[in-house]
Amino acid sequence: MTVVSIRPYEFGPRTTTRIAECHPDKPHLALGLCKTCYHRKWYQLNLDSARQHNRESNAKMRQSPRPAICHPEKRNYRRGLCWTCYFSKYPEARYNKEGRSRRNYIKNREKILARGKLSSYKLKLEVIEAYGGKCACCSTSNQEFLAIDHINGNGAEHRKSVGVSTVFWRWLKKNGFPKDEFRLLCFNCNWSKGIYGYCPHERMR
Repeated sequence: MTVVSIRPYEFGPRTTTRIAECHPDKPHLALGLCKTCYHRKWYQLNLDSARQHNRESNAKMRQSPRPAICHPEKRNYRRGLCWTCYFSKYPEARYNKEGRSRRNYIKNREKILARGKLSSYKLKLEVIEAYGGKCACCSTSNQEFLAIDHINGNGAEHRKSVGVSTVFWRWLKKNGFPKDEFRLLCFNCNWSKGIYGYCPHERMR
């Protein structure tokens, strides 16, 4: 391996060290990789353990959060202040963050919208497949006609607490696609059951 004289990441005088195979302009850390690539590869190889560590850390923080100096009943956000007081005292921090997000959205609006639409479409297909892929009443399999029905008739209350559309589909996936309270119906059957309390297909059988 080629040996060159470059400045390492640590503070100190110039020293002789090995260069990384991935980025020749950076020093070698391990496995022939620079610091950034090494940690990225380690995270990919240990993805499950890293996620478990993050979940445990977040749970521990939720159980014993640091109280804010301004409002002890709230969690410390930054500099000893809660979220509201911090942005009230330092409004430029919020402006810079929102400004960068806004500029990025304006610059890549079409890509962001297309990516979100594709993600929602894939999630909807996953929900449809999880609930059988066809209407439980008339066996229609056209995905454009299918929707999730609340068997107990409490759809309005549940949507107020959980959300609609993509948010509702994420909730179903997170809870393991429960089959005892939800089923897949086409819009005709779902509408008829909601308005009249029955579906004409049931009387035709």
